[in-house]
Amino acid sequence: MSSQDEVQRSVTVVSNLFALKRELELRKGRAYTWGEIADAAKLNPNTVYSLANNKSQGIRYDTMAALLQFFQGEGLEIEAGDLFTVKVAA
Repeated sequence: MSSQDEVQRSVTVVSNLFALKRELELRKGRAYTWGEIADAAKLNPNTVYSLANNKSQGIRYDTMAALLQFFQGEGLEIEAGDLFTVKVAA
């Protein structure tokens, strides 16, 4: 197949923070705010909100580690890949 025949694919990475927050809320039986999560993870609330709402252009490794540590510390058995979903469109 020549490069002219190859299909261009669009790859998008989106946050799973809403789903993780919801799972945590169901397990713990209480609501969490993004600010509360940010405080517990020692992150800026704007950073967490931007990531959750897919408004961020990227994520630093230390931010990813802080979010992982927070959710794992609250009892969710997650890995780095669980923070995001990769969507591929033709």
